[in-house]
Amino acid sequence: AALVRIYRATEEWQKLIPLLERLVAVGVPPAGDETIADLQLELGRLLQQHGARPERAIGVLEAVLERDPANPAARTGLGAAYGEQARLARAARDWPALVRAYEGELPLVSEPTRRLELLVALAEVQEGELHEPERARDAYTRALAIDGQDERALAGAARLHEQAGRWKPAAELHEKLVAQAGDADAAI
Repeated sequence: AALVRIYRATEEWQKLIPLLERLVAVGVPPAGDETIADLQLELGRLLQQHGARPERAIGVLEAVLERDPANPAARTGLGAAYGEQARLARAARDWPALVRAYEGELPLVSEPTRRLELLVALAEVQEGELHEPERARDAYTRALAIDGQDERALAGAARLHEQAGRWKPAAELHEKLVAQAGDADAAI
């Protein structure tokens, strides 16, 4: 308990992280009114912010959510950890890890614009980098369920339908794109 206070006060995060990991592993909170869940939340935040290990932060925060699915701090931290994992995966061009990060973040996001962005990004990686047209089409379709006028999702879904020889859905999507272009021309 004393070491936890000292490391917090002196901001010695690289020493505090393994200490919190050990305390969480054995299930012993330090003295005071802190719980194991409190320690897990702190550990998740520290792993993300100071440990550059979002995958470990994700594991810790998911454990908190297993016990308390509505915990807002764990949900927020988990979303941020997935975002950091996505950033690192994109920089490393680790496309499977990027897909896992996007798929992990999606259930945590309720805001439609962010969900749309995640789904379009997911579809683009699945289509362009992983060459998984069925999964990409599914992500574009889910994006269109949020915003049926999103040009990226319309064009992507149309392209994938064309490649698969599904001409009727491809034509319908192209008609929507043309109608949108006409609306834009009329507005000018």
